[in-house]
Amino acid sequence: MSKTKDGIEVTLNDERFQRGIAELKKLDLANGHFESQLGIHLYVNSADKITRIGVVGDRSDPVNLMHFVGAVGIVNNMLNPGSDKKANTDFLASLSLLRGDADATIGQPVSAFNHGGAFACISMPSEQSTSVACVMTPRS
Repeated sequence: MSKTKDGIEVTLNDERFQRGIAELKKLDLANGHFESQLGIHLYVNSADKITRIGVVGDRSDPVNLMHFVGAVGIVNNMLNPGSDKKANTDFLASLSLLRGDADATIGQPVSAFNHGGAFACISMPSEQSTSVACVMTPRS
């Protein structure tokens, strides 16, 4: 982790990502070389309280897209302790994180709220960018 002017940039362990890729290759579910495109930023206020959590990723390949969706799911679990797997899965589906260029809403933000906070996510059309991002604001 490293401090920035508005929070903390989380440094992720690429070794674990590559270990997961190796397991997918053993199952013949992935071919080629993949680099993690996942980034996490914790925005903090002057009292060092987390005010927002930003997760960015990429949907140019299924591996990175799943990595991104998993990270958003982990944040949702942290903000909603005790919620069951189905509730988490249903909430993630409501964010339309897996939509592609054929979806009429691509490029438009999707917002959803639950007990843990507010989530705002966007996926851009591939011709502009394959980046995906969510910003989560925990309830105070």
